[in-house]
Formats: sequence, structure tokens, C-alpha cells
Amino acid sequence: MPPRALSIIPALALLAAACSGAPPPAPAPATAPPAPAASPPPTAPVARASTSAPAPQASSAPAPEESPDEVPAAPPQPVVLVPAHGPLRLEVKVEPSDHLSVEDARDFYLSIDVANPSRRAIAIDMTQSVLQVNGKPLKQWKGTAASLPTDGKWRDLLPGQSVHFLFKFANKVKVAPGEYGFVLRVGESNSATVKLEVHP
Repeated sequence: MPPRALSIIPALALLAAACSGAPPPAPAPATAPPAPAASPPPTAPVARASTSAPAPQASSAPAPEESPDEVPAAPPQPVVLVPAHGPLRLEVKVEPSDHLSVEDARDFYLSIDVANPSRRAIAIDMTQSVLQVNGKPLKQWKGTAASLPTDGKWRDLLPGQSVHFLFKFANKVKVAPGEYGFVLRVGESNSATVKLEVHP
């Protein structure tokens, strides 16, 4: 179709509408441009909890000290009597008495004699001796044994010789009411059990 004919078509449409009494078609409403998308509101920074625990602070309080005099004895057990045995004659005595109150037991001591009744010299090592209390070795005895002499007759006990020393028990162990049995062991020898009864 020629371009001139195309320009006549809208005019003919208006004329036909006027003849028929119908209102002319309303022009298409203009479309508004789309509104710009709203930008999201700024977000505040989120505080995050720290996962690392604060370093512990060193305490300035001094550590409590333990006094050796406060070391308690083991709970008294029934005393088992042990006979003396071995080539040495070991004798242990409780002084001043084998029946004491708790108050008086603070000052009691053991009188110890080690004798050689045989006809030959016997090598002894008192530093390796053991004092048993109610069947158990007394840990506090080690210091006393280590302080004993190691020369002369304390090393080679000749026939008929003996050594003697005292051990203040309450200086090492806190004594409680009960019955105590003491046995001294030196090498292959041991003393007979000596008993101490402590009452309140």
C-alpha cells in the first residue's frame, strides 16, 4: 500500500465514528516511568561476643605451708605382736611409760638398742632400717635413720657390742588416742613388738 493511503486511514476512522454517533476512542494514558527501587536502610554493625576467655590473673596470696608436726598418724589398728628375729638383738622401749594420755604422749620417745650377741662381727646399716607402726613403715623415720652415724661400730658391730639412740616420736607424728605397736627392722633382724596405749 502506498504511504499516502496509510496516512488517510486514521482520518477515515474518525469520520466513521462521527457518522455513527460513537465517541472517538480515548487516547491511551501516558504511563509514568517506574519509580526507582528504594535502597535498603543502612544496617548498624552487629557486636559479636569474643570467644577468647580473659587470661587468668595470678593470685598474690601465699600458698599455705604444712608443718611436719601436723602430719597425723594412721588410724590406730589392732596391734599384731611380732617376736624378735635375726642375728641382731633389737630392743625398743617406750619411755617414760607405755600407758599415756594424749597430753603426755607429746613427750614420749623410743629408746632403741641394737646389739650383737653372736661370736662374729655383723655389718649393719642403720640408714636402711625401718620403723613399723601398726604394721606399716613410718615415712618420717627415714630422716632419723639417715642422720645416724655410718662409721665404726655403726658399720661393723663386733661380738658383744651394741649401739643406742633415742627417737622422739611426737616430734614427727601427731599422736591420737588408740593402741600403737612398734617394730624396728635392721637387715634380716627385727625387734619384738612393743606396745603403747594412748587414752584421751
